[in-house]
Amino acid sequence: MKRRLRGYIFFIFCLIFAFPIMGRADENPDLNSGKVTITEAGTYKFENYEGANKVIVNAPDKEVDITISGLKIDVSKFPNCAFEIQAGTVNLTLEGTNVLKSGNLKAGLQVPEGSTLTIKGDGVLDVTGGSQGAGIGGGRSGAGGTIKILGGTVNANGGSSGAGIGGGSSGAGGSIIILGGTVNATGGNSGAGIGGGSNGAVGTIKIQGGTVNANGGSSGAGIGGSGKTGGDITITKGTVNATGGSSGAGIGGGSSSAGGTITITGGTVTATGGNNGAGIGGGTSGAGGTIIIQGGNVKAIGKTSGAGIGGGSNGNGGTIAIETGIVNATGGDGGGAGIGGGGSRGAGGIITITGGTVTAEGGNMGAQIGGGSNGDGGEITITGGVVNAPIAGLGAGIGKGYDGKNNGTFSAKNGNAFINVSSISDQSNKENWKGIIFDGYNGQVYGKQRLETNAEIPKGKTLTIKEDQKLTLGKGVTLTNNGTIKGIENIIYTVTYHHNNSDESEDVEVAHNSIPSYSNFTRQYYSIDGWHDKASDGQKVENITGSIDLYANWKENEIKLVKSLPTLNGTYGKEINYNLSKLLSTDSYKDNIIYASSDLEKYGLSILDKQITGTPKKAIDDNSTVTITISSVDCMKEVEAKVPINIAKGKSSIDEFVIIPNRTYNGKVIDITVPFVKDESGNEIKDAVVGLSYQIKTDNGQYESTTADNSGASNDGEAPKYAGEYKVTASFTGNDNYAEAEAKTAVFTIKKVSLTVNPLPGQIIFPNETETYKPKYEVTGAVNNEMLEFSGDLKLDDGKKIMDNNLTLNDPFDKNYSMTVTENVTVSILDNVAANEKIILSGTIEDGAYIDQVTVTAPSGFLIKSEGGALTKAENDYKESFIWSQTGTFDISYKLQRIEDGQESDPYIVRVTVKNKSEEPDKPVNPPVEPEEPTVYYTVTLPSVDGVTTDPVAGDYKVEAWDSFRFYLTIGKDYDQSKLVVTTSRHETIEPRSSDGAYIIKYVRTDVEIRIDGVVKNPDPVANAEIQSGIKVWANNHRLFIRTDRPEEVSVYTFSGQLQKKFRSEAGDRFISLLSGTYIVLIGDERFKVIL
Repeated sequence: MKRRLRGYIFFIFCLIFAFPIMGRADENPDLNSGKVTITEAGTYKFENYEGANKVIVNAPDKEVDITISGLKIDVSKFPNCAFEIQAGTVNLTLEGTNVLKSGNLKAGLQVPEGSTLTIKGDGVLDVTGGSQGAGIGGGRSGAGGTIKILGGTVNANGGSSGAGIGGGSSGAGGSIIILGGTVNATGGNSGAGIGGGSNGAVGTIKIQGGTVNANGGSSGAGIGGSGKTGGDITITKGTVNATGGSSGAGIGGGSSSAGGTITITGGTVTATGGNNGAGIGGGTSGAGGTIIIQGGNVKAIGKTSGAGIGGGSNGNGGTIAIETGIVNATGGDGGGAGIGGGGSRGAGGIITITGGTVTAEGGNMGAQIGGGSNGDGGEITITGGVVNAPIAGLGAGIGKGYDGKNNGTFSAKNGNAFINVSSISDQSNKENWKGIIFDGYNGQVYGKQRLETNAEIPKGKTLTIKEDQKLTLGKGVTLTNNGTIKGIENIIYTVTYHHNNSDESEDVEVAHNSIPSYSNFTRQYYSIDGWHDKASDGQKVENITGSIDLYANWKENEIKLVKSLPTLNGTYGKEINYNLSKLLSTDSYKDNIIYASSDLEKYGLSILDKQITGTPKKAIDDNSTVTITISSVDCMKEVEAKVPINIAKGKSSIDEFVIIPNRTYNGKVIDITVPFVKDESGNEIKDAVVGLSYQIKTDNGQYESTTADNSGASNDGEAPKYAGEYKVTASFTGNDNYAEAEAKTAVFTIKKVSLTVNPLPGQIIFPNETETYKPKYEVTGAVNNEMLEFSGDLKLDDGKKIMDNNLTLNDPFDKNYSMTVTENVTVSILDNVAANEKIILSGTIEDGAYIDQVTVTAPSGFLIKSEGGALTKAENDYKESFIWSQTGTFDISYKLQRIEDGQESDPYIVRVTVKNKSEEPDKPVNPPVEPEEPTVYYTVTLPSVDGVTTDPVAGDYKVEAWDSFRFYLTIGKDYDQSKLVVTTSRHETIEPRSSDGAYIIKYVRTDVEIRIDGVVKNPDPVANAEIQSGIKVWANNHRLFIRTDRPEEVSVYTFSGQLQKKFRSEAGDRFISLLSGTYIVLIGDERFKVIL
């Protein structure tokens, strides 16, 4: 019975599994009831199932959305597939942890060719394929369909000969696209981690995001083929770690397979080859294929004889192009190149590097870039990027591997790469190299270069930049110098200046060690106070030693004053230049500064070009200040500076006295030209008052102030008029604007006038006064007809000759005159004989007797009186004459009296005869004799004139009244151009007589002075001024001569403009005496410059 019951149960169980559950759209099929087959588009969810019921999707041309959560299907013990897509498109969302395990010949999650799987979500999917089946993809001999992974964590393990993700045994990988999530793919024995199964083609693999870890099985690539070429592999993003199985590449071909076409444009890629496989490229004995790196961070490590990037063991490098990105390639230690051929005869292939940062290290005997051990160099072109292959092994840095037959070719033409390699095999095209190339320890810049990638000069290496070359570092590029740079001053850096208060920025190329400077950024009321290496909290950059981003450090523009404002010092009358910028402190804003002040005008000052300038018009010493307002359009605030001002009195000086010629006393106070007071510029100070004080030299040689007594001065210290030796002092005690000047002195002498005491000729004295007579005299030479006062008299020597008798001048005349007495004059002694000869007897004479009477007349100048005779009485009074009428012969006694002084003579005796008149005839025989009138004489003065000789000589001449005076003139040869004018004090002009040239003064009837004018020394051969319009001006011997043909007003000025003389000149010649110097003479409208 029990045996029969068990049989029934087994039969029912078989019926259940023989008829699958058909899933419908928008429902959650129950796997607990059996396997589920989805044939319709829709949304399905399997959750919390663990068992052996499988899921099948067979929905051709339909899209099915399936969510699995906690799904665990294990059919590994059966030749079944845990999750099989037979047809259609499945969007698989992962929740929680899900596990799929399939049996032999099946993939863990089977996606055959023609179907599409998209995995997303944030759950976990562990997939394991059965023997010869992929983890995800194709089963035995089955190619994978289209597999997309967008998210979640996918752990895919291929069965023996199957890929982790891709093809089953002998199956192609299909199309694999990874956009996100975390993918861990491991190939089974002979299968790729991602790609083809054993002997299966790769298909197309695109990694565009996520984290991918791919490990190939034996003979399989981490990503790529297994026994086949690597297919078409593209990595643009994400983190990829690919490790090849034994004989497989990390990314590329499997055992004995080329790398296919591998393109990397981004992401972080680490590719490690299996034994003898390249990191990226071919598997064992496989060429590198086509490898293009256009970005990302790529690390490729070859194993044993495999290249880092390129061929596997014995494989050529293929075609390798690196355009950008960071690439580190290390060849296997069995002779693989860093980039290029595999070890043991793998040639370098075609390697082109145009950018990026590339570091290549070859294995033992392999080139760093080029051939593997025993491999030729290949064709290598490097025109950009930074390439480092510095380790000196047995192989070349660039070129052939150790014992390679051919150097290959190396080109850096038209490039700008930074190449640092241990050696370069091919030097044949060196003259065309361009770039920064280290060939061993010595590097050189070839051509003008611009480095666009960070680079480093290793320790111990030297880079030379020649004078005619420039090395420019691009924006953000750093050249780290751990070695030596020769010609570092020829490096140009690209500096990015950031406004730091807006989005503005600018790239500027600057020379090495330049000071940061960029002036195109503006910010109202702010200025750039240095450049920092960060936008905030950065360090100030003082010198530029590399390409860098610099950020403006803005500082508000503030006008700041120095703590102690400098005084505005100046001197009256002297131009001031006060630099207003001295008011600003060192940390003040100083651009577009405007200075203004309303206080300066009253001092005669103004602001011009940021300076206080002008000539002060008043002196100031009262601690005054002037307010200077300082502003700028770039500053929010203005400031006021109270600047101390001190205008010192101007310096003054007194001119030297004009030479004061010694003069002779003229009875007038001396008039000395007051010297000018001048400022420092030599300009006359118009309102300066110069005081003159005078001193006279005493007998002991000392000077004392002039007084009325000692010099005739009006007041003490004033100008003298008396003769003497004097000192005059000019002083200026200063005024409101000028300081006291140093006094100036001059000495001069007023000489005494020479007087001549001339005893009067023709003096007649009586015999009774020879002892007592005081001779009369006249004085010539007195100034202005001064009434001189004398003490003492003249006397008679031997009673006749006149001589001095202690005649002296009284004070003050003795101060001004010296005196000479003419002593060759004698007097006439009027004895009786002489007296009788002088008196005049008049009357009618007949026969020697006077008829009736005789008249006795006194001589001229005397009166007479009769002393009587024998019968007559004496007269009492003196008269001009007396009459004697007694007949007979008598001795008449008479006395004479000088009219001038009343002096009487002793009596004289004269004998006369008088008789009575006889018959008077009709006509007297002799008419009565009329008494003669005394003769009258006048003085004619003939002057002495330089250049003219007179005949008679100059002097005073007595001429009888109404007579004429004649004289001749002879002109010296040095004066023969003179035009003489002879005039008299009678206001008449005398012309020379044509017959003999004599000058005649007719009818002398009063004293006459003769004047001779126009006597001028002939001018020098070159006159000072030419004749113009009948006017001539010349100078000679300190005299200024002027000739005009008409009356003119004449003004004479010093060269400094001081008026010296002004007068009206009549027609003819005239001269005036002047001191040496330069003069301006104005005559009418004419102007002359004359130098004396």
